[in-house]
This record gives sequence, C-alpha cells and structure tokens, in this order.
Amino acid sequence: MMMNDSVSSFIERLKKCPDLDGVRILSSYPCAIKPTQLDRAVIAVGFCDADMSSSGLGEDSRAGCYSVFADIFLPWKKDNSVMGDIFKNICLCVGDMNILSIKADRIAVDKATASFVLKSVFTFNEEIDFGGDDGE
Repeated sequence: MMMNDSVSSFIERLKKCPDLDGVRILSSYPCAIKPTQLDRAVIAVGFCDADMSSSGLGEDSRAGCYSVFADIFLPWKKDNSVMGDIFKNICLCVGDMNILSIKADRIAVDKATASFVLKSVFTFNEEIDFGGDDGE
C-alpha cells in the first residue's frame, strides 16, 4: 500500500463515520493555506512510518506494517473532554482495518492554532505488493 493510499483510505473511513459529523477531517500538510486559529475540532491525518520485510524464508511475498498519525485539534474555547470522545470514535471507525497498535499522547497545547492537541498513531498490518510477477 502506498503512503498516499494509506492516508486516503484512513481519511475516507473517518469521513464516513457518523459519530464524527461536525469534525473537520483533512490530510496533514496539503497544499493549502490554513487558518491560524480553529473554530471547530479538526483531525489532521498523515503518513508516519513503515517497516517491511520478507514474510517468510524463501518466499517472494513481503509483509510489514505502516503507521498513520491522526492529530486531534480542539479550540481552547471548547471543552477538552470532547477529545476523548473523538479519539474513541476514530478507534471505532477504523477498528476493522487490521490494526496492530494504537498510541495516544496526553493532551497538549498548540499555541499556533490556539487549540488543544491529542496526537495519536495507528499502526496497521499489511501485505506489500512491490509490483512485478514475482513480488519484486
């Protein structure tokens, strides 16, 4: 799975989740001007890292894992207890996507956006297709 594909499928899954209505979901670092202060909750999603290797001795198949971050931003004027609900809803939305692990940091302050931020990372198991008939 390519980096952009993994981020896009994660975003599309979150956008289809009715429990996240009213939360803006976007790709992190798109080529667009951002407001400096947020007026509602935002989930910024992006590629984090990948680790791939042969899935068995003498086999041409490759397997591994990749991670996607989902940073939740909430304006200071909102009740930050909502962040736990948003995080829970993200977990429920992607729960059937072959997750290996989920990590969330404690809530911090982001002065640039005048918001609270909860950084989370979702790691998925994936069989990798490098192209070609023999997997190479």
